[in-house]
Amino acid sequence: MSIDAQYPQATAALSISVLNAGFLGWAECAEANFAEAYELGQSAIRLDPRYPNAHHALGLVCMWTQRVDRGIAAFEEAIRLNPSFAAEPDGPLPDPGVLLSLA
Repeated sequence: MSIDAQYPQATAALSISVLNAGFLGWAECAEANFAEAYELGQSAIRLDPRYPNAHHALGLVCMWTQRVDRGIAAFEEAIRLNPSFAAEPDGPLPDPGVLLSLA
């Protein structure tokens, strides 16, 4: 990102990486990581609102931070932009609201 701060693919991927570091206990302060991951996810969407991975990244962050309504909206937008985001190798995924309620 130091080469191109306007790169939504890198921003979305970094959002997921920062989220995982907090979730897996690799960060000193998980809450700070979750806040940064949320900001990165929103930034990726601002950079390219048509990039489904950006919405998916924000949906993942919201899933782990109990932002259920925002997470559902992000997952639904990712699916709207690219229906392959609804695919699951062993069958269809449950409704995003069901997934978020389990988190």
